[in-house]
Amino acid sequence: MHLRFDQNQTRRLLAWAGHHARAEVEAGCEPAGYTLVIDVAGPFGCAAHAEKGSSSLELGDIMLDITESA
Repeated sequence: MHLRFDQNQTRRLLAWAGHHARAEVEAGCEPAGYTLVIDVAGPFGCAAHAEKGSSSLELGDIMLDITESA
């Protein structure tokens, strides 16, 4: 399975996650990560958003390729 984000989505996700990680490190904590949610809506495509506590980031439509491994 491959998730593909466009450049803008990647830039926004890294900035959002970096902001949270920086705040945790500055508070003396180990960065806890975030949850990435992929919504698969059949013929309507796929969308993604990220969650961390009460904060979320809507990423919008993404490309999802599912391939069968040998």
